[in-house]
Amino acid sequence: MHNDEQETPAPERQAPMRVDTLDHGKVKLPDFVEEHTDLWFWQVEAAFEAAGIVSDKKRYYTIIGQLPTRVMYKLADFRTNPPARNEMYENLKARIINEFADSTQTKLTKLLSDLSLGDRKPSQLLAEMRTRAAATPVTDELLKQLWLRNLPEQIRAILSADEHITLVNAATMADRIMEATKGSNSFNKALSRQ
Repeated sequence: MHNDEQETPAPERQAPMRVDTLDHGKVKLPDFVEEHTDLWFWQVEAAFEAAGIVSDKKRYYTIIGQLPTRVMYKLADFRTNPPARNEMYENLKARIINEFADSTQTKLTKLLSDLSLGDRKPSQLLAEMRTRAAATPVTDELLKQLWLRNLPEQIRAILSADEHITLVNAATMADRIMEATKGSNSFNKALSRQ
């Protein structure tokens, strides 16, 4: 190797810049959903994680900057009395959840009311009930009882015969029974017309 031909030194490895250190780093948050603030924060925190935003202050101001006006009205006191530094995000999160999340009793009431099987499969009804009960202390046994109340009487009778059946297995069996009875009901109706 000649002296005039020197090896180009390898570029130094630099730590990648975090998004929260960039002025132009923006994160688009999901639309705010009042009925499911816990799930909304799960999405928000996933967005922060993906963007590398770890600063408490940056998280706080990103949310404040993108919340709908109807939500900001409920947080107006934060403008004159902001949370303590290094706790800004967690205080904002707790406040939003307290303001908008349904109480356990309200969630149970929603779970009990305005639900019906309709044109859905029993497993689809159960999935909706699980979603509504997600942040409540509802056990699978209680959920099973509430779910069974919404099923046709003949399906309830069949499923109730096995008191040890799991909720997942009961939903699968209920779907099969519904499918089988739909076919036989159509066949019986066709025969009765003849």
